[in-house]
Amino acid sequence: MKDYTFRKANESDIDFIVESIIEAEKSGTDRLSYSTLFGLTEAEVRSLLSEALMEDMEDCDLWLSGFVVAEYEGRPVASLSAWVEALNGIPSVNVKGNLLGFLLPREALMRANKLNHICSELSTEYKPGSFWLGAAYVAPEHQGNLLLVRLCQEQINLHPEATGVYCQVFANNAASIQNFKLMKFELSEEYNSNNEKINELLPSNGKFIFYKELSR
Repeated sequence: MKDYTFRKANESDIDFIVESIIEAEKSGTDRLSYSTLFGLTEAEVRSLLSEALMEDMEDCDLWLSGFVVAEYEGRPVASLSAWVEALNGIPSVNVKGNLLGFLLPREALMRANKLNHICSELSTEYKPGSFWLGAAYVAPEHQGNLLLVRLCQEQINLHPEATGVYCQVFANNAASIQNFKLMKFELSEEYNSNNEKINELLPSNGKFIFYKELSR
């Protein structure tokens, strides 16, 4: 097995983390929600995500320090984010919303607001204090080395107070679903939308929430 090292992400990883978020958001499709909802090109999304990560805003899925990366021969090749919901009393959706509201132009925010009703049926309910895994990505040439499993364990080790861990996966992402099932995650909730326009905005019209109880 290849010799990987694992560490928390830092500013030198931002380009890789941006790529990771984009690939995770696309979920194997050509639909990037940051583009479809905000009316941005992929290049503009990359710039937006870089700025957001530089802010290192705690307690949301764009928190740079919340990512763990797997490194091979001195460069990052896989990553996984995590956060504890409302750890400081503010819901993650509010933290992320405030961050994007600060960085995005007004017309982009207005566009997303008009489209929000289409995606609302897939909105996840986060319980305060719950521990969540976020964007996961493994570079193609390093797939098949159990890096998602190892990254998941690294994140769990960084949160010894957690008694369980949640993750969310678009219903079309068969590979990720299989990986989480192999790690003994169980289906907790399922969201579906019958709105015909949702597949123009998101990778799928369905989303699964998985949960795993942790034994310490």
